[in-house]
Amino acid sequence: MALMFPRLARNFIRNGYFPTDEPTLERALSALAPSPGSMSILDPCAGEGVAIAEAAHALGREQVQAFAVEYDAERARHARQLVDRCIHGDLMDTLISRQSFGLLWLNPPYGDLSKDVNGNIGYQGQGRARLEKLFYQRALPLLQYGGVLIFIVPSYVLDAELVGWLTRHFADLRIYRAVETQFKQVVIFGRRIRQRDQAS
Repeated sequence: MALMFPRLARNFIRNGYFPTDEPTLERALSALAPSPGSMSILDPCAGEGVAIAEAAHALGREQVQAFAVEYDAERARHARQLVDRCIHGDLMDTLISRQSFGLLWLNPPYGDLSKDVNGNIGYQGQGRARLEKLFYQRALPLLQYGGVLIFIVPSYVLDAELVGWLTRHFADLRIYRAVETQFKQVVIFGRRIRQRDQAS
């Protein structure tokens, strides 16, 4: 499958921005299938919007509304050209309705969290405080029950805490190595469930 926006997808890495590589993006998109009816999809760390725009096309562009959040002004400007709505801002400062999206494309910033001047890190967890986990915690409530998560993170981030969260919140979990090995990424697919649904 050829990507619709290859020029933007090949833009170079800058300011800690690591877009999903084209072969990994193509493989992840090949796992998606259009579903009947309309759907809203979200990339809360959208970069230039290529991944979520490609997901919208894979799912049937005429029935999908693509939403994005991007911190960097220039990348948000590019994303606005590809998606239906793009917020230029920090995901942590947004007000977005819970359970509004049927697909969550989450390729968050990578790295350890550091404390602010008050000694806070804004992280609700017991394990290693990582940006990937913080963005997961913030974005998870935005995904509908029955919605699909595509989560792209370095494999070494999958500690017992994060794996526990994923297994409590998702069914049909699948994990694949990214095609590009430089960042040791994996692509995780899952269908969001209520915790009580897991017991049945």
